[in-house]
Amino acid sequence: MSAAAAGGAFLHYEQARGLSLIAKSTFLLLVLLFLVAVWSGVNCLFWLFAKVSGEEKLKKLEEDHAQDRIAVADYALKQIETQTDLDKAKSWRTGYHYIMLWAFAPAVLLSVVLLAFGTFSATGPVEKKEQSTLEDRLVNQTRSKTWPTRFVVVQSAIHQTVHGKEAHTFLLDQEKGALWIMTCAKHGTVEFHRVQTINMSGDPEDPSK
Repeated sequence: MSAAAAGGAFLHYEQARGLSLIAKSTFLLLVLLFLVAVWSGVNCLFWLFAKVSGEEKLKKLEEDHAQDRIAVADYALKQIETQTDLDKAKSWRTGYHYIMLWAFAPAVLLSVVLLAFGTFSATGPVEKKEQSTLEDRLVNQTRSKTWPTRFVVVQSAIHQTVHGKEAHTFLLDQEKGALWIMTCAKHGTVEFHRVQTINMSGDPEDPSK
C-alpha cells in the first residue's frame, strides 16, 4: 500500500508542481513517510525470516543434542552462536516494525485529513467559478445591448476565379443590409466599394439607402 501511494505520487508529480508551498511541503512529507514505511517494511520482513531461520536452527540443534548426534563442546558453541543471531534478528525485526508503524500510521492519517479537507472544500471554488462565469455572461450581454456591433467584416465562400481559388472580403451593415466589397489600393491600403444587392423579389436595391 505504501509502495502504491509513493508510486502514485511520483506518477502525478507534474500536477504537484503547480501547488502552493504548503501543499508541496505536505506532499513531500507524505511521500517521505510512505517511502520510510516501505523501506522499514522490507527490512522487517528480512529480519523476520532471519528470526524464523534462527529458531529452526536452534530447534534442530536441540534435537541433535538430545540424540547425542553432536559433541557437548560443539553443542555449547553452536548454541551460543545461534542464540546470538536469533536475539539480533528479534531485536532488528522489532525495531524496523516500530519504524514502519510510526511512518505508516501518520501518513495514512494525514492522507485521510487531506482527503476530507479536499472533499468538503471542493464546492467553494466551483461555485465561485460558476458565479464568475454567470457574471461575465451578464456583462457581455449588457455590453452587446449597449454597444451593438453594426458593421462587421465577413467573407464569401471560396470559389474559382481568374486568379485561382479565393474568397472575397465584405463590410456588412447588419442594421440595413448594405454591403461593401474590399479591394486592394496603393501603398498597402484597402478600399471598400458599395455592392449592388438584389432583394428577395429579384429587384435591385437602392444603393443610396
